[in-house]
Order: sequence, then C-alpha cells, then structure tokens
Amino acid sequence: MPRNEWASRVSISQDDCVIDRETYLVRGCLDLPIRGANESFRWLVWTVVTRQGHRFTMSPWRRLLRLRHPPYAAVLDTALPYDPSSAGLAVEIRSAGPGYRPNVAVSDSTHPLAIEQRNGIELERAYELAGLMLHAYQSRGA
Repeated sequence: MPRNEWASRVSISQDDCVIDRETYLVRGCLDLPIRGANESFRWLVWTVVTRQGHRFTMSPWRRLLRLRHPPYAAVLDTALPYDPSSAGLAVEIRSAGPGYRPNVAVSDSTHPLAIEQRNGIELERAYELAGLMLHAYQSRGA
C-alpha cells in the first residue's frame, strides 16, 4: 500500500492494527520457556484475527475491563527465523488477563517453533534467536 494512503486506510496502535476495516491484527506474546530457568524467551508477534477476535481482545482492553475470554484461532503474521517460515502458521490466541497482551500458542505441533514452545529451549538458543533478530533488524537499515 502506498505510504500516502496509510492515514485513510490503516488504524494502528502498539497492540492492534485494522486495515481497510476488513483485515484485523492483534499483537501478542509467543513465549518459549527457557529450560532450567523460571524465565521465557518472548517473541512479540502480530496475528491476523477475525473481526470478532479483534473485538474480543481489543474493546475490553480500551475500557480497562479486560476479562478472560475463550481462546480463538488466528494466523501468525510475523516471520520469525525458522524453517519452514512461521508466517502463516495457525495459532491460538489466549487471554492473559487484564492489562496484558494475549498469549499466542502455535497450533501446528510439528513446526520447529511449536516444538520449542512446547519443550522449551536452552539459554544459548535464546541468545542465538535474539542475535538472529538483531541481525535482521540491522540489515533492514533500521
């Protein structure tokens, strides 16, 4: 989309994005537990959701009355450093409660990202993933 059309076609915040009032995205947290630690490596990802899913997640957020709602299906819209690509993966959005971004769980249990989410990663792998993203960010000229 041409940059000069963004103002009329896109509504974006830190937590959601609506394009042409027909494509809805929600930002969520995809956590990979770090084995042997009480910490996780967190990916902040965009997911494509239905209009109803967007309403579930965002409307209560704005009123600061965000209650837990049932999990719902979505599609990952963030390309993470995995092969095969993570973009387009089926995911499930789960409420994290008032004031928190939703949790994202990968639905395809055979994808490497789902395996790491389920089994956890070593601390060294967390550093590797952080380095891959930093390198990708720097190579984009940001």
